[in-house]
Amino acid sequence: MTPHTLRVVVLPAIGLELRPWLGGLSFTEELTLPGLHEPLRVTDDGVGVVPTGIGKADAATTLTALFASPRVDCSEATFLTAGIAGGPPETGPFGSVCVGDCVVDWDRKHRVTDDEDRPIDLLYWRERDYVYDLDSALADLAVDVAERVDLRTAGERVPQATRGTVLSGGEFWHGESLARQAEWLVDAYGAPPYRVTEMEAAGMVVTLDRFDALDRYVVVRGVANYDRPPADRSAHENLDFETGEHANEVAAENAYRVGRALVERVQERRTAGSGRS
Repeated sequence: MTPHTLRVVVLPAIGLELRPWLGGLSFTEELTLPGLHEPLRVTDDGVGVVPTGIGKADAATTLTALFASPRVDCSEATFLTAGIAGGPPETGPFGSVCVGDCVVDWDRKHRVTDDEDRPIDLLYWRERDYVYDLDSALADLAVDVAERVDLRTAGERVPQATRGTVLSGGEFWHGESLARQAEWLVDAYGAPPYRVTEMEAAGMVVTLDRFDALDRYVVVRGVANYDRPPADRSAHENLDFETGEHANEVAAENAYRVGRALVERVQERRTAGSGRS
């Protein structure tokens, strides 16, 4: 059986991020593959969309299943994460879209409870620094696309397109002291500033790196909440205030708008490069 050749693979995590793609693309086939918890939906021009589930392990498992399946060929595919994220207020108003320059793994560190000055540190023994640079040309293309897309607003402030480090880990954290630790970790790796916080990319980059496909990966995230409270709210109060459906939906929609436009640009460049009209 001839495998389905995938030109672009879109990897939302949850239903909120998946729904715009289901409504915006026309799929001709659904493939149920071992290792996926939902079918891979495929268009006639080689765009595949499959949700990963939340977190690094789910993301890595999904990607590995795609690479391992004889029913699909990902050898030339561009891989796209498009979904919601948290981030520092400097990233922009809710609904702003960030393109990742690199991914830092938030989980791989020391945490020392009796050290108030520096409660975290880099792992003393590590095989590598847990920062993965993403392809700059692909990120440049994504930023160019994002700056041209009309973004929905989630309030009075106009969302913006930006770029920076993606901080990825397995916990949903919130608060000023944790934000300072995040800043320290990213700075220690020489990758400041971090612009978004999310839960899947660290698993994606490890998998793609091992399959020699990291240079074909791009991250597009819409800001749904901030990672720290303003001065007049506690962290718990702010977390409850910020995680309403409105900001989440706008962030997911804007990530889709940029992601969809990026998919079209990638496909156009591929067609032009192949010499087809």
